[in-house]
Amino acid sequence: MSATNNFLSESNLCGQTLLHIVSRGNAIIAELLRLSHHIPSVYYLNDNNNKINNKYNSIIFDFKYLKNQDQYDNRITTSSELLDLDESFKESHMPILERFYTLFKSIYNYYKDIIRFVNDLEQQLYIQQSIESILVNQDGKQLLAELIYLYGVMLLLLDYKIPGIIRERMLMSYYRYKGAGEIPNIDDICKLCRSTGYETNSTNSNNNIQNYPLNYPCEYFNRFPLPEMIINMIIGRLRSDDIYLQTSYYPLPEHRSVALSTQASMLFIILYFKYNILNDEYAIMREIVDKHFNDNWVISYYMGFTIDLTFVWKDFKAASLAINNIVQLNHVKYLCDLHSKNNLPKLLNQLNQYLTEGVLIEEYILDNINKLVSCLRDCNVTLRWLLLHRTTNSPIKKIKELILENTNQEEILLLLLNISQFEFLLKNKFQEMLDEKEMKWNECKNKAKNRMNELANYFSGEKALTPEELKDEQLQQWFLEMSNKINDIDYHDSTLAGRKIHQVTLALEDVEQFHQIEQSLQVKQYLSDTRLLLKKMIRYVNIKQSILIGIAICSDISYAWEIIIEYVNAMQLRIKKDPSLIIKIRSTFLKLATMLELPLVRIIQSKKSNDIVSVSQYYSSELVKFVRNTLEIIPISMFDILNKIIELQTNKIKELPSKLNRNDLKIYSQLDERYELARCTFEVSKYTEGILAMEKTLMGIVEIDPKQLLEDGIRKELVRKITFALNNYLNFISSNLDFNLTDLLFLHKKLDNINLLELNKQFENKLLSLNDLLDGMLRSFEYIQDYVHVYGLKLWQEEYARIIMYHVEQEANQFLKKKIYDFQSLYQSHVIPIPKIGNTNNFMGRLLIELFILSDSRRTVYIEPKNGWYDINNLNDNILGLYLFSKLYSTIGTYGLVGLDLLISFRIVHLLNLFIKNYIKFISKKQVKIFEEYLFPPNSLPDLNLMKLFDQLNLPFLNFIQFIMSIGTCQLLRRELANQLLFSCKLNANPLYHALQNVNDAIQKDFIFKNNLNLKNNPILSELTNYLSTTGLHSPFDKIYLTPQYVTNHFNNTNNTSNTSNNNTFHFNEYNDIQHVGLVCFLFLLHVMDKFIYNSSIDCLISKKKGDILDGTPFIIGILTILKQFHISQLNLFISYIGQFIRSNLDQLELNSGKKNINDNCLFMLRFLQQFSKYGNVSQSILDQHVPPFLFANMN
Repeated sequence: MSATNNFLSESNLCGQTLLHIVSRGNAIIAELLRLSHHIPSVYYLNDNNNKINNKYNSIIFDFKYLKNQDQYDNRITTSSELLDLDESFKESHMPILERFYTLFKSIYNYYKDIIRFVNDLEQQLYIQQSIESILVNQDGKQLLAELIYLYGVMLLLLDYKIPGIIRERMLMSYYRYKGAGEIPNIDDICKLCRSTGYETNSTNSNNNIQNYPLNYPCEYFNRFPLPEMIINMIIGRLRSDDIYLQTSYYPLPEHRSVALSTQASMLFIILYFKYNILNDEYAIMREIVDKHFNDNWVISYYMGFTIDLTFVWKDFKAASLAINNIVQLNHVKYLCDLHSKNNLPKLLNQLNQYLTEGVLIEEYILDNINKLVSCLRDCNVTLRWLLLHRTTNSPIKKIKELILENTNQEEILLLLLNISQFEFLLKNKFQEMLDEKEMKWNECKNKAKNRMNELANYFSGEKALTPEELKDEQLQQWFLEMSNKINDIDYHDSTLAGRKIHQVTLALEDVEQFHQIEQSLQVKQYLSDTRLLLKKMIRYVNIKQSILIGIAICSDISYAWEIIIEYVNAMQLRIKKDPSLIIKIRSTFLKLATMLELPLVRIIQSKKSNDIVSVSQYYSSELVKFVRNTLEIIPISMFDILNKIIELQTNKIKELPSKLNRNDLKIYSQLDERYELARCTFEVSKYTEGILAMEKTLMGIVEIDPKQLLEDGIRKELVRKITFALNNYLNFISSNLDFNLTDLLFLHKKLDNINLLELNKQFENKLLSLNDLLDGMLRSFEYIQDYVHVYGLKLWQEEYARIIMYHVEQEANQFLKKKIYDFQSLYQSHVIPIPKIGNTNNFMGRLLIELFILSDSRRTVYIEPKNGWYDINNLNDNILGLYLFSKLYSTIGTYGLVGLDLLISFRIVHLLNLFIKNYIKFISKKQVKIFEEYLFPPNSLPDLNLMKLFDQLNLPFLNFIQFIMSIGTCQLLRRELANQLLFSCKLNANPLYHALQNVNDAIQKDFIFKNNLNLKNNPILSELTNYLSTTGLHSPFDKIYLTPQYVTNHFNNTNNTSNTSNNNTFHFNEYNDIQHVGLVCFLFLLHVMDKFIYNSSIDCLISKKKGDILDGTPFIIGILTILKQFHISQLNLFISYIGQFIRSNLDQLELNSGKKNINDNCLFMLRFLQQFSKYGNVSQSILDQHVPPFLFANMN
């Protein structure tokens, strides 16, 4: 019998099993809500009219895939592009797909646990327990109803938060990548997740519905049927019982629907498992509606997710008739008048009286606790009705209009703020009294006892200055007895103590009738004080924990979890008008925090559950997010004022010179402008003072520090301002031409009609404008930093660097096989998010594309002595050079240049990758072998049929030349960026420059002289590399972008396109297929040598034909970069082939007469080799091995 009564005891296996399942149900719902915010956008496909998502149409399928798997799979495997896209998509999305599948499986397992538990009960595996006995027990019937209710909530939220078509697509992706054999119960999970046909405009709105299927969601709920007997018995209990015993806290009959609101929500969900009751049982539905929904047809069915019964029951005959009988226009009008016109003004008036300073003191609360709790209850009932029913989605338009016309959002918000403040003060004061209850009770008891002892001494006649005639031994003895009676009152026996206190009080009133006492005002005062102390003792006895529990139950606001978002704008407007209102806003946040207890109650009770941290973390983080969103009006308002400060400091207030003439003093004083600056600064400080008035507040398990909250809000608004400034100003003519960083080989086709000088001027103007804006923002931000309690420059640099690197990371996704999404990014943050503007190139991509356009080799020439690109038609017109790079640095700073450098590196890797692909595809080993045999050994002199043999080759030289030129241009841009960073470092941080140089030299020497040096697990190399890249202390021309392993792995992947799995093994014998790269590069050189001409005025090789892609310096550096990716022997072979060509083509030199006859091809090769050796750091001794030294001296 004891096991039955104590259903939740650890010894009761049935109760513990049921509790564990219910607690896991709450955890599953929390995970569902958490994951609903992380649905990959690609799964929306055409739903979002997004070009980026549309490319995934060919690899993402819904359940149609199961009908014709072979056809869909063949379409992917026969296309190398789709295969690469599919592999990339798998690597990027498999972790999140795993988590979603685990969620779907958990819901299915929850259903299986319900069936298993019911079967175990029927088979009497739980001794002395049955469905009937559980439903008799108070805890048992609560848990059993919650068991079914939570399953229904899971299904409903699954369909609302993760649309059906999205579930199908994610399941099919997981099915394809994981394999059917690896997924147990896949058929049942597919059945659970199949689309129901329900659609919404927004996953955050409960009522904004596009398509609501007929009789939804009964068919969906019964895909996996539950035992009918259990459902009937639970519905019966919910109809007849108050299973949560809430009516004791809502004694008034008009509050019945609020008292039963929790089980009414459960009844609403569980009824969907019984279609026949909703549709055919008119009497039952009338009974349910009259009891639970007689004045409340908009309900919250779980944690603030609301539903309008007049809408969702419109397809069910019995339910629709019952609810429509209640929701009549005259009844709705009555309820609106009752709550909005009668109760609301009266309650606001009462709250204003209670919230007056000095009213809610201890004595007042002790005397009027019932009255205060009654007011609190009435306020919350009225607030609940108004908040819920303003969201009505009734099919009858007049009802919605009637409610909106007769309710005022501002008044509702005022009620919410005032009742939150009232509850906060009342609970804190009452809790304080409860904590000090025994201490104060004993204090009053001792004072009362001492009063009796003093009166006894008074009537003893022995006290000094006491007249002899007042001596009365009987009164002395009587007061001593009263003192002992007071002393015997026991605090822990409140009933007996109350009775004794009452008896003593009556005795003290009677004794006042005595002649000796009646004539003594002093004695009467003592007796009056003692009675007051005894009265206080009775009040302290009546301070009980149950009152706090009642306050907590009545102040529940879990129904407004979603609704309250609609009131954020109104809250922000109030804060903007009066920052001191944040004190009341804080109380509102604390009121909202109480809703976190609802999903955690069962998890806390179930000691076996490990979900408490995860669940509380989710709901706490959501609440903190709401707090941040509400209070972000403060930094927004600050930055609005900051704009005025920027305008004043930049354009109006003149900078004071170091010396000032007396006559100019009035001109520079600018009193009006400086007054406006002071006023703006004061406004900023008011907002700071307002938010810092908040104390540290615990929201669930997350503590909110107002100082940190202010800083985060300032950071968020700063990030938004900087991001929009960069995005708006770094927009160029080319930005509208749909370029992307992965395909810039044909720039000239879209830009032939655009003047380069105009592009140059536009580029410069954009940089200057952006520089002025950012500089003004920074100076003004530093000006107000002391008034907002932040470190302005530190904060600016941290957030600016994060913005740049985030946009670099997103642009780099174009080159990555495994994409980095926002939720994986190191630089993106939920607290301080970086706005994502558009789906195409961001400002970093557009800026880099503009640099590529300005350095396009078809229209410019790179002049090495001048370190810049010049117009090919006029070599005096600088298009891109030191001046623009210095302006670029002053505008986007160090991190901007580092970000550009990183993107260029990604592009170089991409181009080298394409080069290798084309090499493997088009270069015939047989032809190259013939050529190699002809030239072997390199130190020999083959006959002059070399060019004839070369002409017989059929190679797509143009493709390779494009890759070489693009790689060379990228390398030159990297060098210019590095030079600018290095110059800045030497100028602004010379000690850092020398320190890094010394460390770098020391490590290099250690590698040279200590071959066994092991730095594999030492972070110094990666950290030093970051410093060297940031300061420009690196040589781009010496970089190794691809290792032999990478090249080999890529070769294996391109030749095994039917294999979709990751092949991470490297076959080094395959690397021999591209070992002739030195010879092939020599062939490229032979192909272009007739297309170059030497320009002595600029000491550069340039293209003979204007508009051709060739340019000497980028071509040389492109060849060098390609050769650097392979073994050094390939570079040496390349030089030896050039030397062989020069030697075999030289005429006999008449050295004695000083005459020479070097043909143009040899001169080209000599000049090429000279420049090549300079950029590649090839020593003169190596050149001397292949080319006679005197040729370089005499070639001019």
